[in-house]
Amino acid sequence: MELDNAVKQYLSCAFADNTKKAYKTHRNSYINFCTRFGYSAVPASSTTLCRYAAYLAQKLKFGSIKQYLNIVRILHAEWGLPNPILNDFALNCTLKGIRRCLGDTVNRKQPITPILLRKLLSKLNLKASLDATVWAVSLCMFFGLLRKSNVMPDNFLTEKHLRRRDVKFFAWGVSLCLRWSKVNQFQERSFDVPLARKPQNPLCPVQAIFNSFSLTKNANLDGPAFVFMSKGQLKALSSKLFLTRVHSCLKQAGINTDQISNHSYRRGGATFCYQLGFSADNIKLLGDWRSNCYLKYIDGNFRSRLKLTNAMLASV
Repeated sequence: MELDNAVKQYLSCAFADNTKKAYKTHRNSYINFCTRFGYSAVPASSTTLCRYAAYLAQKLKFGSIKQYLNIVRILHAEWGLPNPILNDFALNCTLKGIRRCLGDTVNRKQPITPILLRKLLSKLNLKASLDATVWAVSLCMFFGLLRKSNVMPDNFLTEKHLRRRDVKFFAWGVSLCLRWSKVNQFQERSFDVPLARKPQNPLCPVQAIFNSFSLTKNANLDGPAFVFMSKGQLKALSSKLFLTRVHSCLKQAGINTDQISNHSYRRGGATFCYQLGFSADNIKLLGDWRSNCYLKYIDGNFRSRLKLTNAMLASV
């Protein structure tokens, strides 16, 4: 039936692409485990779940184990069965033991700083289209606390991702109109990101965007916002190419890039705001966080802690 086909289509759109990829990986892992040892996948016994947790602990960190176990809940929900993970005392104790033995340290990426931005700039050729676009995106993500998907989506869709026409210039700076994001997947609202203008400053994001756009004047207004010229053709800047170029330049500047990723810009922007004394609410507002997870991005580094202890000592 036509309606059945529509239902299948809507069901396929229930989750974001990255979520579906993760669920597929977790599902295959759990099904292969049950098949290998001859356990019933659905319904799952408490013993099976404890053994699966122990099995995952052989190769995964504690945080990943919890994510992998979530697929068990989803599989049971698909069959109309209760969540076997909920209030399972044996499983909870097993997970607690795994956490105690493995630890629960999160390896966070190094935040980008203004110093690193200047070192990056020193190795870029802003007369070259690719480098000009890499620089513009770098400053957009740092000053706007943006995710890579905001400016460099892997699979560009005109109806939801940042288009060329969504970048608007004003006397005071630039506005990026984001119609979709990780926390706005149903496009319930648009989120305007303001970027201030200070042309004398080499880190001015507005000047960087203007320079990038001037080298790609024929870009499609309904196409990706950030493109570059390559062999006479315009190409969208991918997150992979962006990071490759950033790593290359920073390595030339003598920087170890092992802990630098695209997400380093968002974390770096939040950390810089914190160091400037911005309130938690303002950092949350600028980065468009719905929860308090943004607190994990703020790197209260050694220098900041030293400043606090000095202030304490000065007050006694």
